[in-house]
Amino acid sequence: MRVLIFGGTGFLGKNLVEYLMEKKYDIGMYIRPQAIHQNFIQERKTSIELYCGEFQSEGDFRSIVHGYDVVYHLISSTVPGIVNPLQDIETTIKPSLRLLEACVKESVKKIIFFSSGGTVYGVPKMVPIQETYFGQPISSYGIQKQTLERYLQFYQYTYNLPIMILRIANPYGRYQRPFSQQGLIANFLGRFLTGMPVEIWGDGGSIRDYICVSDVINAAERVLHYDGPYNVFNIGSGKGESINDIVQIINQLTSSELMIKRYSGRKVDVPANILDVSRARNELGWIPTIPLTEGIREMLSYWNPIEKNFEGR
Repeated sequence: MRVLIFGGTGFLGKNLVEYLMEKKYDIGMYIRPQAIHQNFIQERKTSIELYCGEFQSEGDFRSIVHGYDVVYHLISSTVPGIVNPLQDIETTIKPSLRLLEACVKESVKKIIFFSSGGTVYGVPKMVPIQETYFGQPISSYGIQKQTLERYLQFYQYTYNLPIMILRIANPYGRYQRPFSQQGLIANFLGRFLTGMPVEIWGDGGSIRDYICVSDVINAAERVLHYDGPYNVFNIGSGKGESINDIVQIINQLTSSELMIKRYSGRKVDVPANILDVSRARNELGWIPTIPLTEGIREMLSYWNPIEKNFEGR
């Protein structure tokens, strides 16, 4: 099976590429020109077909997707907490529509979209949240993801383009960078390893669903072969942990006390977000397997605090 990955040099993308390579898929990657120099790419370039370009300015994706069975779409120009709707439209939504057009014209058999279970639902009326709940996102990032979900549904209905949407909770794990604006666990660990205080907005009681990246990627491979009645899946642990809980786990694992700076709460932070993952369990035969404490311990074990890029080993 020939698989093309958009966004393969990001945190989730690198893990997806590694996993699919181990499974012996025929893989292509669409990357920015400057990414060609990354060690991750250099070490794998003889085994992967590479396409270089700027996603937001690519006029026609047909020649790129031609001959591929499945397209994974992981690209997003912004992260939660950033408010720039015009940038979302120009750099993510518009080029994504051009990608969908190309997939239709080139008869791609399936497109798999990595959405955000942590933001598309907004402030839920109850938890855990089922896929049938139509959320009202309160962040620009969540609106972007929901908009693309709806366009994907439109293309499936109108053009019979097979789609799969994974609403991923709060992933953490290997290849995640600590000092980006996304990934609370990675951020906290990175600050601990460099002697910096962690930053907490609000009282630390906000509850999130954290899922180890290896479990996410396992689900992403399972939907490759799924042909059942559903095209939207929550991918999370099905459990909730507060920010204060994360602090306590890290303190226990490191036998230390995190330094904390507290700030006023932000409007983009919902009080609680826990995903109902029963559909993925029943339809895909998928269950999360990595307990949170074990997953955080693994992150600590492969990060080298001397190396500032935190690429992992």
